Amino acid sequence: MSPEPLASVDSINSSSSDTSLNATLGIPMPTPGTPGAPKFKGKHVSDFLDVLEQHADSVRVSHSLLPEYILRYCHSKVRMVIGVSSLLSGDDWVETRVYMTNLYGSNDSIPPNSPDRLCHWCSSHGESGSITSRKDVDKYYRDFTTLSSDLMPHKMLANDIYLCFYRGIPTSLQV
Repeated sequence: MSPEPLASVDSINSSSSDTSLNATLGIPMPTPGTPGAPKFKGKHVSDFLDVLEQHADSVRVSHSLLPEYILRYCHSKVRMVIGVSSLLSGDDWVETRVYMTNLYGSNDSIPPNSPDRLCHWCSSHGESGSITSRKDVDKYYRDFTTLSSDLMPHKMLANDIYLCFYRGIPTSLQV
């Protein structure tokens, strides 16, 4: 009795059933908690959902099965909030994405840059911040650049931005 030949890669790739392909290759979705597995703690919901889709696509798991996977990759506090939703036991991935985005999307929004926000941050940094190394200088400059972007020339004058930059330097270092 001779052993049956293994299926060729082409015959595996041409399989129309996602579950049979997954079973043939034996590649599951990542185990929660392992390196590379998605983890959702309540922030960056779009990134989490996109990564979950990418993992599913790489192992050819249908998106209609993804709602069942969400809880596996969520922090316990998130599970308490979303665990009661019937969407997570269904097969409507689009509706589940909308549900998750509606619940957690506001955690991802970055407040728009404004002159008041920049001035407040600089005053606060000048009073309580510290700069003791080149690394601290670089971090201050990066944070300042992030907060001051898009403010010139319509919302703030260049001189006002430079003045804010100076005020953000810890008072012990100001000359």
